[in-house]
Amino acid sequence: MLKGKVHFLQQSIVLDLSEPPYTMQDKLQSIGILTPPNQIRLDNARTLKVELYPEDSMGERIDALIDKNNDTLGVVNKLCYCIDGMDYRSEVRLSDALDSGKAETIEEALKLAEKLREQQRLRKKREQCR
Repeated sequence: MLKGKVHFLQQSIVLDLSEPPYTMQDKLQSIGILTPPNQIRLDNARTLKVELYPEDSMGERIDALIDKNNDTLGVVNKLCYCIDGMDYRSEVRLSDALDSGKAETIEEALKLAEKLREQQRLRKKREQCR
């Protein structure tokens, strides 16, 4: 989906943005970054630099929604992690929604992804009750 390369002072680390948020936080701390991901802006205006690399079409869709002046590494991670847990049906629905412009920001895409994940969870629960 999306990889991120984070540079801080003389160190850098490559992150898979679909990994759990606590794992990403631990990896950032391993190179001395104590700032929570939800506070790390993607504008590269500070000593901490973030480069994002889409790995597939979904990664490209997400990258196109990012506002580097306002969005954070944490919200992008949360969206990617949410999508990573989707079944094929939910992911196709999200992809179609993004292609049709139903989400124009990362926050809108995250809300849509969370809604689809909840619907997926309810479908599975109904199937188990049958």
